[in-house]
Amino acid sequence: MSNKIAICVSGEPRYWNLLANSIKPFILECERGDIKVDIFYHLWDHVTKRQSGLLNDHILETIDETEIKKAFNPTVGLFESKDALNSHIDIAWNYIEQIGSEYTFDRNIDKFSQYVKFTNNPPFSQLISMCESLSLMANYSKDNNIEYDIVIRTRTDIVIQQIPHKKIKAIINKKKLQRYIQFPSVSVRGNNLPVTSPIVSNNLNLLSPYVEYCFFVTSGKILNAKLFDNYTEKISKLLFNIKQKPAEYRLVYRSSHNCVPLFLKQEKYVELGAPISGFNFHLKQLNLYKSNEN
Repeated sequence: MSNKIAICVSGEPRYWNLLANSIKPFILECERGDIKVDIFYHLWDHVTKRQSGLLNDHILETIDETEIKKAFNPTVGLFESKDALNSHIDIAWNYIEQIGSEYTFDRNIDKFSQYVKFTNNPPFSQLISMCESLSLMANYSKDNNIEYDIVIRTRTDIVIQQIPHKKIKAIINKKKLQRYIQFPSVSVRGNNLPVTSPIVSNNLNLLSPYVEYCFFVTSGKILNAKLFDNYTEKISKLLFNIKQKPAEYRLVYRSSHNCVPLFLKQEKYVELGAPISGFNFHLKQLNLYKSNEN
């Protein structure tokens, strides 16, 4: 029986030709060693400027879905407008209202929605898209009674460097990815507790993993369908807090670099590690734009 690799792509399709062109030789090399590669993507239909605040002209480019399908030939692909975020935004906002019921803060859901759709502050749309792409893979795996030996999570602005099929086989045979998620880097950082915590008066600072997650590698054993049950609620609880800063309460966001490992490590046996064994990549980021806001 042949081994199987899943490549899961998510986010805005920035520089999508970079990933598409690097995947083709990667697949050919895998097929030389009887390794089948399936591609799953969840992508938004446009590219926005890289910004933390809102710009009047925030959309850089609208992408043609036909080109994306032709370039990636996905096993399962979902290409959506960010209006698809509305139901996720409602879930997040309900949670925010719940934890902030006793506090006075800016309750403008329309502004919140605009920030979610067109900035990385909060990084909610990136996390939703990542979960969607991985969920497509996990549900396909469950429905077809297969388990991927390697699952690669990536973005379109990534170039996957080539690796000999013998090395890929060696990674599969070690079975380390059955219990590890490997990131480019992992560190430990502090996170302030939410005001709703019963121990917030102690001014404790919880330590949690902080990872680079533009590209990571694990297996289908870890990224299974159960992991993504109610993922919007799980992400919302990890991401959003109400905090006093300094004399008023505000909605604050945990870094997505903290949220991703906390979300993925839902089972005790799952271990986080760095660097990634055997796989290398190059990331090409957009320039950072300044917002119109002071």
